[in-house]
Amino acid sequence: MAYYSGSERYDEDWEGDASMGDGEYGIFLDLAPNTTIGEDGIDPNLLMYPPATNTDGEQNAHDPPATAPYSAITDTTPYGMATYEQPPNGISGGTVRYRFDETPMPPLDNHRQEKNGTYMCNRSHKGKACTKAFKRKTELQKHLKTHDKPVYCPFYNDPHLPCDKGRAAEQRDMERHVVSHHRDWAKQNGIVAEQVYCSCGEEFTREDNLRKHQTKYGHQ
Repeated sequence: MAYYSGSERYDEDWEGDASMGDGEYGIFLDLAPNTTIGEDGIDPNLLMYPPATNTDGEQNAHDPPATAPYSAITDTTPYGMATYEQPPNGISGGTVRYRFDETPMPPLDNHRQEKNGTYMCNRSHKGKACTKAFKRKTELQKHLKTHDKPVYCPFYNDPHLPCDKGRAAEQRDMERHVVSHHRDWAKQNGIVAEQVYCSCGEEFTREDNLRKHQTKYGHQ
């Protein structure tokens, strides 16, 4: 695809044991910090661009929908972004947050159950078939997101500043992505993360990255 080459983080999220129990997906992603957006948190300088098409003029299968909705608040909302009133992830209150554009996952109505009662993943990763199995279709559907990465960065397919890490499995992963890779844009749109600091002065947006840094360099 034109502007996507994968990322070290998202391509490796799916790895885990082949046999999974109830509620086990093989991945455990950190929740992004609670985020809010103010009334003036829209950057009017960011434009919408249509998704890439193939040689027949058809939209690519993994590109964002060509009719991605504008924000209900303003028609200058960046490409791939919409808003909603009910905060996700159990956050209470009526604060408006951004929701990144997300391609719906295909239904699993015809996905056959194996003889042992599990549902097998039918995707591949780096040329190898994924052998993970799940007891419930809902667990399989969540796992398939780590392969398909249906959530899009607002800079995905941007001809001026294409993002080569522009897709993620979940909304919270994309929030973390824009904080890490598009920090100025994230701050302008009210998506912020509390910084954590090492004794050496290095700052991080995630505690697990801080711990890796401290282990690598022997800092406390």
